[in-house]
Amino acid sequence: VKPSAAGDPGMSMRGSPGQLEWKDTSLRYFVQTAYRVHDYAYSAPEWLDSALFDVVAKLPANGGSNRYPEMLQTLLAERFKLVVHRETKDLPGLALVVDKKGPRIKPVEPGGAMLTTGPNVVRTEKATLAQFTDALSTALDRPVKDFTGLPGVYDIKIQWMPDTPASSDPTDLPGSVYAAVQELGLRLQVRKVPVEVVVVDRIERVPTQN
Repeated sequence: VKPSAAGDPGMSMRGSPGQLEWKDTSLRYFVQTAYRVHDYAYSAPEWLDSALFDVVAKLPANGGSNRYPEMLQTLLAERFKLVVHRETKDLPGLALVVDKKGPRIKPVEPGGAMLTTGPNVVRTEKATLAQFTDALSTALDRPVKDFTGLPGVYDIKIQWMPDTPASSDPTDLPGSVYAAVQELGLRLQVRKVPVEVVVVDRIERVPTQN
């Protein structure tokens, strides 16, 4: 771990067998990656945005690349003395509810859930509606919570056009994510929803030496 050289543009990450390497990467990125949190679920001093570091991390001989966020948590705690806590806050977001005409989706046989997100598309297979809203949160980069009360698992695919700011009521936009969800017999309501937020209590500007 070492501070990035002044003037180096942009961050980069690359992996090789047994190793991950980041260059010109902010402490904010490391914290959010380590705890798998979106911008809206993160609270920390602003200086983390501009504190840039180069990090070379060795991976266990038996693999573990899929667990590198947890390894980053350990690195940040050991080298930057990071301390965080989690708390629930009511934040502006979207609530998934059942439309007044009732749901149009039917439960399927349970199995291994699969979730896929992309630009303006979400697809889930054998997933609960809570898992569907988690995927929708990722696609929209804003909190979405399930308030339908519907049990079971579902195969769902929705696709939408990017929202435009021209309408005063975004839920009425044709082709929007709101319209796509309504085709399922569900609705997205704009309101505050409970979100678990990662709060940085302490972090050192200078890491312990290598």
